[in-house]
Amino acid sequence: MKTENIKFNPEKPYVIICEGADEYHFMIAYLNYLERTERLFQDCHHVIDFGGIDDVGKGIDDIKIYPHYEEMKGFLIIRDAETNATSAVDSLQHHIRQTWGLEMEATGQIQKDEEGVKVGFFLLPGVNEDGHFRNGTLEDLCLDIITDAEEPISVSNLLPEIDKYLYKIQETRGAEMRHLHKNKLYLYLSSTDTFVGSKVGEAAKCGAFNLNSDKLAYLKDMILQMQD
Repeated sequence: MKTENIKFNPEKPYVIICEGADEYHFMIAYLNYLERTERLFQDCHHVIDFGGIDDVGKGIDDIKIYPHYEEMKGFLIIRDAETNATSAVDSLQHHIRQTWGLEMEATGQIQKDEEGVKVGFFLLPGVNEDGHFRNGTLEDLCLDIITDAEEPISVSNLLPEIDKYLYKIQETRGAEMRHLHKNKLYLYLSSTDTFVGSKVGEAAKCGAFNLNSDKLAYLKDMILQMQD
């Protein structure tokens, strides 16, 4: 979405800012899951796709000029860590400092600005055992939480075959794939009858991923902390 087209919804004053369409649709599916399963969940979140990584930064810098900003109560920013989680954290800390005057911790934990607006961030694919954000992307998270569907071959047997196939393809072409995480995830989905043709959000709605996974626990906590 182009940032000039961003509009906030006064009826849902807690904004979840996403990087790209796949994250947007995954988050919609995840919020729908929480609404069905989490007793404390409130339907007060508005998910917005801010576009690519650079668009997210610009969107944060300009966020106070968008219609109905003054009625918003919180912002949770979600983006990929990519190959350098430390750099991604530094970037978000910078943009949040510029916009809200907050010195955010590297954990992205939610803080309040002088006007009481809650602000936090979360990097995909999530945190490691030490609580630090990992390098990677949404697709890496999805690969971590794949569920077994009723297929002729199990996930545990299928994924090693996919790894071998992708290794052979890269060997044959003489170059690494630039988005191997995407190749692997979509090759998995395409190798099933249940999820073939699905994008990430559609696959999440259809049960391709374990949305109750511990790997989503920190994200769930942050979403619940955003609420009143």
